[in-house]
Amino acid sequence: MIAYRPKTLFQKDSKQREAWQQLASNPLLHQAIAFTQADMATAGFGPHEMNGVNNFIVGLLNLSENEPEQKILPVKSLTSFDPPPTQTK
Repeated sequence: MIAYRPKTLFQKDSKQREAWQQLASNPLLHQAIAFTQADMATAGFGPHEMNGVNNFIVGLLNLSENEPEQKILPVKSLTSFDPPPTQTK
């Protein structure tokens, strides 16, 4: 569990969050991003670089969105070990 996230700091300002939500949903921004990615791909950017760019874009566009709560899985501990039963013929 991450105690501090810069994303939550950004989301605290409701006016800023709302303004970014409107900007991020603008079709012109999405078109500009698509053309920029295409230009980078034709310029010879490698798969790792493009993956980094894609991760950055996803993070940027989802900056104003709340993330779902992560489920905390129960911790299971092994208290004793019994060897598996042996099979007899």
